[in-house]
Amino acid sequence: MNKLTIDELLDKRLDASRTQTVNVETFLSTDYLNHYNEVIMLVEMLPDMPDVIDMIMEWQPKSYVQHFEDSSLPERATAIDLYHIAPAQFKKQYDEAVISIDKILLTTLDSLNKIDVFKDKEKLQEIVNNFDEVHKYTSVISNTANGKLLENDRDDLSHKITIEELDDILFYDASITEVGWCLETETFNQDDIDALFD
Repeated sequence: MNKLTIDELLDKRLDASRTQTVNVETFLSTDYLNHYNEVIMLVEMLPDMPDVIDMIMEWQPKSYVQHFEDSSLPERATAIDLYHIAPAQFKKQYDEAVISIDKILLTTLDSLNKIDVFKDKEKLQEIVNNFDEVHKYTSVISNTANGKLLENDRDDLSHKITIEELDDILFYDASITEVGWCLETETFNQDDIDALFD
């Protein structure tokens, strides 16, 4: 990401403040979760309502940019513009959570495609139980968009985190109050985090 001048940064923050969905500090939006919310709900309903399987199987991954391009939100162009200049630490954590959700959903859809959801009740319940893992990543997306990073700089979500581990993870506020941080996000590290609280 190119460094912003102070005036450019303030202009971008003003753009974000004029939207209903984009956080003025992270330049990210929780509205992207709407791409996942319905299909997650349908998968969890599946044991009791197997008729929704066709709707579930229609779901396909969609990038953050594609989501807003297809959106009717008046601020969709601003949301896309700000996403491209989001501070690297937030964007990395956010994008890694998105990748994890997509993998879980695609794996789940593939598993569902191999069974008869109307007859294989035991196998179906097992698939849905395993699917519950998706919620920890939707939580990461929501927290990241709202300015929180995983404690101890644990922003590599490529490993499998157990539900018990997730309960122990504390999010800390990483409020972007120092222009220097905003202008040099590529060099942001744990020392920079500590400096915010000195």
